[in-house]
Amino acid sequence: MSNKRFQNISKFRNSLGKPLWYSDLPINTSSSSEASNLIAVSSKWLAIKWNFGAGGTLGILPINQVGKFNAAGPAPLLDAHTSSLSDWDFSEFDSDLLATGAEDGVVKIWKIPEQGLEATDEAQKPILTITGHGRRVESLRFHPTADKILTTSFAKEIRIWDINAQTDLSNPSLVLANHGDIVQSFAWKGDGSLLGSTSKDLIVRVWDPRVNPGEAVTSGKSHQGPKASRVTWLGNRDQMLTTGYDKMRYRQYSLWDVRDLSKPIVMNTMDAGTGLIIPLFDEDTNKLFLIGKGDGTIGSIEISEDLKPSIEASRPCSTTVPQYGAALLPKRLLDVMQAEIARLMVVTANAIVPVSFDIPRKQYLDFHAELFPDTKGDVPALTAAEWLTGETKLVAKVSLDPKNKKPQQLPASSTTSVISPPATTQTPTQAPTPAATSSLAPQAPVAAIPTVQGTVNTAVTSPTIPLSPITVTSPTAASRFAPTRTSYYRYIEGKPYHPSQHYDDLRGLSTNKSSEFDLIQVGLRIYFFFFWRKSGIAICSFTSLITTPSRLLSISFVLPTKGEPSLHCGHSLGSRWPDRHLPSEQAWQITRENIGRYVQCRASDDAKIRVWKIPEEGLVDDVAEPTAVLSAPHMDRISHLVFNPTVKNVLLSASADRGNSTIRIWDIEARKEKIALTGSHDDVIYSAIWSYDGRLIATTSKDKKVRIFDARTKEKITEGPSHDSVRASRLVWLGETGRLASIGFGRGSSREIIVYNTADLSTGAVDKKSIDVSPSSMVPYYDTDCSILYLAGSGDRSIHTYEVTIHPSNSGNKVPIINSLPTVELLTLQQGFAFTPKRHCNVRAVEIAKMYRLTPTSVETIGVNVPRSRTEFFQDDIFIPTHDIENPSLDSVAWFAGENKELRRVDLRPVDMTPCMSTGSRVELWSVRFVSQAPPPVIAHKKEVVRETINSNVTSSNDQVRMLPLKHGHTHKERKETKRKAMGRNADIFDHIENKLGV
Repeated sequence: MSNKRFQNISKFRNSLGKPLWYSDLPINTSSSSEASNLIAVSSKWLAIKWNFGAGGTLGILPINQVGKFNAAGPAPLLDAHTSSLSDWDFSEFDSDLLATGAEDGVVKIWKIPEQGLEATDEAQKPILTITGHGRRVESLRFHPTADKILTTSFAKEIRIWDINAQTDLSNPSLVLANHGDIVQSFAWKGDGSLLGSTSKDLIVRVWDPRVNPGEAVTSGKSHQGPKASRVTWLGNRDQMLTTGYDKMRYRQYSLWDVRDLSKPIVMNTMDAGTGLIIPLFDEDTNKLFLIGKGDGTIGSIEISEDLKPSIEASRPCSTTVPQYGAALLPKRLLDVMQAEIARLMVVTANAIVPVSFDIPRKQYLDFHAELFPDTKGDVPALTAAEWLTGETKLVAKVSLDPKNKKPQQLPASSTTSVISPPATTQTPTQAPTPAATSSLAPQAPVAAIPTVQGTVNTAVTSPTIPLSPITVTSPTAASRFAPTRTSYYRYIEGKPYHPSQHYDDLRGLSTNKSSEFDLIQVGLRIYFFFFWRKSGIAICSFTSLITTPSRLLSISFVLPTKGEPSLHCGHSLGSRWPDRHLPSEQAWQITRENIGRYVQCRASDDAKIRVWKIPEEGLVDDVAEPTAVLSAPHMDRISHLVFNPTVKNVLLSASADRGNSTIRIWDIEARKEKIALTGSHDDVIYSAIWSYDGRLIATTSKDKKVRIFDARTKEKITEGPSHDSVRASRLVWLGETGRLASIGFGRGSSREIIVYNTADLSTGAVDKKSIDVSPSSMVPYYDTDCSILYLAGSGDRSIHTYEVTIHPSNSGNKVPIINSLPTVELLTLQQGFAFTPKRHCNVRAVEIAKMYRLTPTSVETIGVNVPRSRTEFFQDDIFIPTHDIENPSLDSVAWFAGENKELRRVDLRPVDMTPCMSTGSRVELWSVRFVSQAPPPVIAHKKEVVRETINSNVTSSNDQVRMLPLKHGHTHKERKETKRKAMGRNADIFDHIENKLGV
């Protein structure tokens, strides 16, 4: 027998897992009100509906005591009502102050003892009772900025109460009674000035209770489904979000601009779930959490702070069990040193499940200030009396950095007792006064509250530093809802064409390609094509796409199967990168010439470039032999093929060449290599593009460098840093702005846009914008006419859009600004997209872009439109003369000889349409957006050109440019002064236009 004395016993043998759930709870998950979240959370307590008696009992659990509930011990219960509870809520400014409402129409205010509910008789008595509700209380919430203001809803009314009353209440301070049916939900704006509501009459309303409680400021049609809806305000913005159902009972959410509720900014359909979605918004991170009752997952989206926000969906979080309600934990309780940005307390059938949202970081020793902006404190900004008299203030914010904890002090006029700082000895408390003769009992001292990260406490020897509330000027109703001037494209809409315009039922589509390659491309005159199976290219008539769309299978020459025409490349179109770069990754490339003849080039694994010329009438039979084959002695593993955008028969190729990455420029007509750029890249080339005029070449590579070369002299003009990540990135030249954009990854999987000044890349980014967090690379396309950048990630359901603007600064330099535009949300996963030439857009419907979007089983036609009210006029402020990209400016011989010539411009205006800006000569607004390097189009009758001004009071439905003719007979000084008064802040732009015209 072995001697146990000498056994090797592990020191970890007694380790135990500590459960983080509040489990084995007898929870009652039913509620008579759809507005209830079934849980209320303060910095000290959790309140849940207990499965006991008639349903009028709450379980009050200490927030720091997790684990299984001991059913044999004393139950921390509050017997609140004799009838079933409908809703309950804690005050943001007093963690022990609880309000409850029930089906009998009674609302009670409770003060939870400091030691918790230990079955004491005194704890079971409310400090205030509110009567006067004739029916069930549907919802109740404390005010977000004012102390002891409670809002309740029942039947068709919303009532606002001042609970500082000496006795029980029956008469409210304010009543919002003009609802058409039962109020289903309401929410306060972050500054407490406005209130939004939804009701059973399918109307969403916005109220200013202190200005006009009898009538809503604005209203509009909400979700049209038969079930209930919910509303939440997005912090202190003029935006709110509602969740509900459509007529087919599909769940959806809508984003609203409260200044105009005639239609939502965004309305997205989600799924066919039966449970109502609870929206919870975190204004510090702009994240909205969507909790569906009965679901097993939590959805989350990020809503930007733009006038028309972009909405970015995050991966759903699974809870593995059905959920019935949820609440956000106060920010001051988060584990900020572990980069925890939010925590949801989710109610399940028999447990409360904390769901933490953390941001991965390389180290957790320091406080990550970029993740945690200052958050709302727990000191009210106003007293109830001050708010009711019309004052509006924001709650003072506090830092979550443990090093910067500062105490807070209540306003001098507040009726709430001042919070005492913790001391080394017990701090005496003020004796409570009976409820019948005083206001609410004072708050318990902080000394007895367990210390939690983020709370605003300090040692007793530290001086008290009052944080003054932020004063907000209370605007008038007219100014509060006044529109502001922004981009022409802030309301662009991307919608699929009718399904009859799509090409579906694709079978054998090849999508296992690296992210550097465009899986679908468009030939500018007759066809588009995409990768098919392992070694073929599908060709589809572009004319058929534009004029007579039909299903793909009905086009006899499209499918590359036996007996049907296709391109047979002869070799596998796949080749491997060196193992040290991308193991087991296939890399191959195809491209098409934009101008001149219909030429296709393909790189295959034998290190050769094959060229096909597609007949104008399309393929009538299989094509096995290429027109030409290009090769070089040391060329190996070709990764990029790009035609010159302005010159015919000039092709760029990028290849690895056994570790010596090389850029080659070919003359297709002469069938030989003309220029080779070797030794300029230290690693694999990720992206290579031509400049807009075909003179320069920009590249980015795995060595995290961006470079610009002169294509003919081979001179490296400039070089600069690229993205932090070694993952592949894509470049796009931003037209004539003198800027270059790179789309890649920052640290982790954070997708981002970096904008460079092409004159000097060494200075780094002149602008940078984060997109979202996703592992998939993005394909860019830049519309030079509208200055819009489109980004589509492989496997995503959305297309991101950004407007790139150049503003003249005092120094005379132009600074790019990337502004988010509405995201094009679609239902299917995408593999890539390709845009048609501008002349194929429906300018009569103000269609600024038309694309073909490749999905795993179809090719969808997508149009991007700008809403305008007077579409009978040609919108010449949007459709400027565009470059004729279908006809070359030079041939290859002239270009290699050193000649330069720009593409000509063509007018998109149909002959039967009148320009909206003028009937004669026009001042092109592309000269306003940025100073073009190209000369402006010829404008006849310069001296008689009609002066224009931008209307500063435009609306979303009529975003036009107002014309102001100058009267004859005035002196030059008088005319100039008249013009400047009319233009206002746009006078400098007018001067610029006038100088360009030479008038």
